[in-house]
Amino acid sequence: MEKVYNPMNKVEELERALGCSIRGKVKTYERSQFDENGDLIYLRLTDRYIKKVPKEIGLFENLEGLHLSFTGIDDLPPEIFELKKLKHLFISNNYIYRLPEELGDLKNLKRLNVSSNRIRKIPESIGELRNLEYLNLGKNQITELPETIGNLTKLKELDISYNEIETLPKSLTKLVNLRILHLQNNKLSSLPNDIDRLSQLRKLFIQYNFIDQIPEAIGLLRNLWQLFAHNNQIQNIPSSIGFLEQLEMLWLQDNHISELPSTIGNCIGLKYLYLSRNRLKRIPRSIINLPLDTLTLDSNKLQTLPDLDAIRTLKTLRIDKNPDIKGLNILFTIVALQKRNAIVIHDFQDQSEDYYIAERFS
Repeated sequence: MEKVYNPMNKVEELERALGCSIRGKVKTYERSQFDENGDLIYLRLTDRYIKKVPKEIGLFENLEGLHLSFTGIDDLPPEIFELKKLKHLFISNNYIYRLPEELGDLKNLKRLNVSSNRIRKIPESIGELRNLEYLNLGKNQITELPETIGNLTKLKELDISYNEIETLPKSLTKLVNLRILHLQNNKLSSLPNDIDRLSQLRKLFIQYNFIDQIPEAIGLLRNLWQLFAHNNQIQNIPSSIGFLEQLEMLWLQDNHISELPSTIGNCIGLKYLYLSRNRLKRIPRSIINLPLDTLTLDSNKLQTLPDLDAIRTLKTLRIDKNPDIKGLNILFTIVALQKRNAIVIHDFQDQSEDYYIAERFS
């Protein structure tokens, strides 16, 4: 005869198996939550070094949330995949080396975090998790993603950063509801040419890869708010960048960029533009149309600059380490900005005669 449990008996049995209480507080939140019938629906074992999840976890068929981060586990028992009502599963910062195909049985999952483990391969069955809205696979040892990931069309945030991924699956651009995409710190050399299909994208992180160009289709991401593309091998910025009217933050430092398109001046929402350590010789005059707060141009090959003091919102400017930059107009710009209490980092001598002239007549 099958053993019949009342809710608290199940809790006590799990506590015996764990060797610790699952009740009480962790910082400011409860370790466990129960429904009106006394059934456990949320369990947080975060920071409890249990090393192994006992099979008794399978007793809680109504469990909706399970937090097992920082618990020292290296595998998941099959009983977890019997928890059909599970919506949130957090198993980050452990020693897990594999995700079984049974992962796909958790069809009600909305949030899954397996970051900071030792996972090398993602099972094809991940495509069965069609209710997922948040998926974090970051900081593992993953070399490729299955094409089935394109089935996760409800995803709003995907993090695959800090892995060993060289190419993205073609199906990635089927994730049409993505708002945030983390691709940084991989081995990517290119982005999908049809990246514009991710039309809801707000934040795109592609830094620390080997990307040498940004596709023209980037300009069709009209909702893009932040683009982090620093520390790549980018040589040119497409003219379509000017269509990104909602873009506020653009990180392009530490690339191989030699020229900016004049259309950059159409990014009417751009406040933070980082261009340090590139190969720029000139900056288009259209940049003065931007509502910039911060502009970094240090360590380039600039010879001249537009009248950047015309940017009334500018608070921080870096133009140091451009050995070929010269001219009284540059000094007038520096002095004018400094008189507005802007921070200007430059290599000009404050005591020079030219600086004195600029200061007197600006």
